Amino acid sequence: MNRKNSELKNMARAFLLGNYKVTIAALCVTGAITMAISMIFEYVAGENSSVFLAVNILLAILDYVLNAGLMTVHLDIARRRRSNWQRVFEPFRNANRFLGLSAVMFVVTAIPFLPALITESMKLVVMGQSMSGSAHFLSEDAMSDANGMVLFLLVIGGIAAIYITLSFFPAFYLLIDNPNLSVTGCISKSFSLMKGNRIRLLLMDLSFVGWCLLGILSFGIGFLWIVPYYLQSTTNFYLDLIREFDIHVSLSSEGLAEAGKFRDFLKDSVVVAVGSSAETVNEDSCETVSEEVSATEQPVTEQSVTEQPTTEQPATEQPATGPLMDVLDDSFFEE
Repeated sequence: MNRKNSELKNMARAFLLGNYKVTIAALCVTGAITMAISMIFEYVAGENSSVFLAVNILLAILDYVLNAGLMTVHLDIARRRRSNWQRVFEPFRNANRFLGLSAVMFVVTAIPFLPALITESMKLVVMGQSMSGSAHFLSEDAMSDANGMVLFLLVIGGIAAIYITLSFFPAFYLLIDNPNLSVTGCISKSFSLMKGNRIRLLLMDLSFVGWCLLGILSFGIGFLWIVPYYLQSTTNFYLDLIREFDIHVSLSSEGLAEAGKFRDFLKDSVVVAVGSSAETVNEDSCETVSEEVSATEQPVTEQSVTEQPTTEQPATEQPATGPLMDVLDDSFFEE
């Protein structure tokens, strides 16, 4: 079943507890590699525009592969496997397929922008000829029309690119899970999985706009936490697509206890003291727990009092159990 985006994001935060060091280290490694290679290639390219363009295309393809490495780390975390930052290099073990898929992704997302690029190039050519005197000078109305056409084609191309990107979303995850799957197989299966789920993924992406603004306001430092949060959320989205999310998120009390580490999940905070009586913090929400504890109290006889002297021991706190936790369990995971 398709789970709500809010639940996938909440569980992403739960999964990341204790794993932020790994995810931040992996993010820093991939960022450092991309920056170093970019600086080297740009130095080699110099002012040659053709070489510069080729270098940027290669960097874009490499960035896809490194991003697949980050996906591998977050899949490990979601599946309760021990992971480390070295896992970002795992896709290079299957470099041919990952590079092939990355190249296809780059090409198909760039194609929608070709009409705008061609129109802009033609406009620049005509402007150059006008300035050299080999052609009539373009009027302001003609220039305005040309600019409007370029803008229109960019908008159409952007919409098409977003649609393609959403459709290709599970492709790298599928290749990670199925190393022998062909590039065309990844693409066709991605389109099949994303039928009826594109809007849901788009809404999840849009929900991170506010977080990105906070990251910008923090001079980029916040992205060290925001990017892992986003990647873990989208990883949960993928696991939900392939019906594997329920395997890793149990509907038992253990699953609730892990998710309950975030106080914003729970509207009522409950503490049950183990001893002769149960003390409640929230009387309304803990009423059923108090009745259960008092019902299980054993009557105290004189013999038991004389045989065993009473000693005062500090009360220890244990996680709340019983009907109330069952209610929280059902309400938390309810669709």
